[in-house]
Amino acid sequence: TPRQIQELLDTPLTQATWRRAIGYLDMVVVDEADRLVNKWTMHQRRVRFLEQKVDPAVVVLKAIEVQTTKAGRRDDWQLVAASATMSRRTHRNLKFSAGIDLTLIRAPGSDHWEAAEKPNLGQYGDGTTNWPAGLRHRCRVPNPFRFPKVMSVAAQTIAELPEKTRRVLVVLATTPEKGRALKSVYGLN
Repeated sequence: TPRQIQELLDTPLTQATWRRAIGYLDMVVVDEADRLVNKWTMHQRRVRFLEQKVDPAVVVLKAIEVQTTKAGRRDDWQLVAASATMSRRTHRNLKFSAGIDLTLIRAPGSDHWEAAEKPNLGQYGDGTTNWPAGLRHRCRVPNPFRFPKVMSVAAQTIAELPEKTRRVLVVLATTPEKGRALKSVYGLN
């Protein structure tokens, strides 16, 4: 984990060996990049900044930048970061921590429903959504919001999907407002 690598870089007994080793890396893979470099809320980031805390993955990426530069290999290594949710902040944190420019490669989304009138829509200004092409979704609001009624509506919705698209993700959104089921009700069934 990044924390273990950070400890090896900080421990006097292993420091020289590990610094030399990361200076000669060819590729670094960061899986779940959003969880490693961008997992805090705005308040938590502010508190961590004031306490001068830095995420271990960021420390390791900065150390790789320093050591590859010392070894004369600054542009000779590759960073591969994977995440289902690559936000601008995650992209920026990776870019500035590693000191290299990143190219975003993503699965193309379906066309944005308003793209004909406004072609620059979407997070990346390419007129697409983050929904994969071919994804079918349904939004149903059962009333009253009680377990048997909700399960009935969910089963009916799944049954209405064409046979070949029956890979299903069901999301039940509940709130503690009056008339809504508590989250614990669904956890018990």
